Amino acid sequence: MTAAASAAASPGLTARERTALVAVAVQFFVNGSTFSSFIPRLPEVRDATGITLDRLGLLSSIAAVAGFLGNASVTSVIERLGSRRTIVVCGTVLCAALPLIGFAETQWMLLAGLVVMMSVDVMVDVAMNLQASWLSARRRTPVMNRMHGLWSLGSLCGAAMGVGLTRAGVGLDVHLAVAACVLL
Repeated sequence: MTAAASAAASPGLTARERTALVAVAVQFFVNGSTFSSFIPRLPEVRDATGITLDRLGLLSSIAAVAGFLGNASVTSVIERLGSRRTIVVCGTVLCAALPLIGFAETQWMLLAGLVVMMSVDVMVDVAMNLQASWLSARRRTPVMNRMHGLWSLGSLCGAAMGVGLTRAGVGLDVHLAVAACVLL
């Protein structure tokens, strides 16, 4: 039985809560897959944008700072939208930003994609962890370890897909555009 199916079969949860638990489990998997889908292709990203390795590190660091600054607005975003809508809206933006990286031809395009991803990822992370925590509290057994296991599995799958598509000669732009559609 999969972790999502096992989580959904939990006694004591209503049908709606079981559905929510599966949805959150899927979001953990998708979230893990999103970033890892382009990481194996960073050398191609670097070459496509014509930047050096140190510049790639700098742009990644700037994007990480944007994600850190996004922490300041997480509470207000979740209070305004609710955790479910935050996952849907920010998760959509997160996946939709993947092609920005795939089609990036300049460092500024790459930076824009990375900043968008890092800024909304923090919103998704907090919202999906809140959802999972609330649902876990309604069960007799915790689910957070399974949820984070699904995130790790998603990371492995996204990275494996990136490696496989690179070996198959699939272009970075096509790969990330299709990945964005599938993950959405």
